[in-house]
Amino acid sequence: MNSYFKYTICILISLIMTACGNPSVEYNPEGSTSSDIPETVLTLFSDAAGVTMTNAAAAGTELTGNISRAYIDLSSYTMIRGQFSSSLASATINCRIEYSTNNGGSWSTLVPNFAAAAVANAHNNSAWVEIPDAAKTGVLLRALTVGDGVLDPIIKYVRIGFY
Repeated sequence: MNSYFKYTICILISLIMTACGNPSVEYNPEGSTSSDIPETVLTLFSDAAGVTMTNAAAAGTELTGNISRAYIDLSSYTMIRGQFSSSLASATINCRIEYSTNNGGSWSTLVPNFAAAAVANAHNNSAWVEIPDAAKTGVLLRALTVGDGVLDPIIKYVRIGFY
């Protein structure tokens, strides 16, 4: 198989994976607020139809089927924030980003709960937070939807921005 054919196959697989909601990375996306150091954005989950989080628990409910999990090395970054979209206009709906240093054996908070906007399907950003020293290595990330055990938000995307 010639190298051009191999390259074409790799590009097609990459495009298919991104279109199917698998993690993707953007460098310095539109809307980046950092002028000195560009923000990098990692999409943990993205689906135009979204995923329904039935009775999202107050303690947090991981996106169905662990679809938001991604491995990333955060050793060269200092700040991080979360981004998500919820179908419900309710501050009761939150998102939290957690990390694991032991492949999901235990989890710690990376980005604390941040609420959905007063407008349905709006883009929601958390505040920038410092990446803890314990997370400045190769970590497994996951996103949790935090609710009240009754509401059923549809989550269309979850991203993290970091620099």
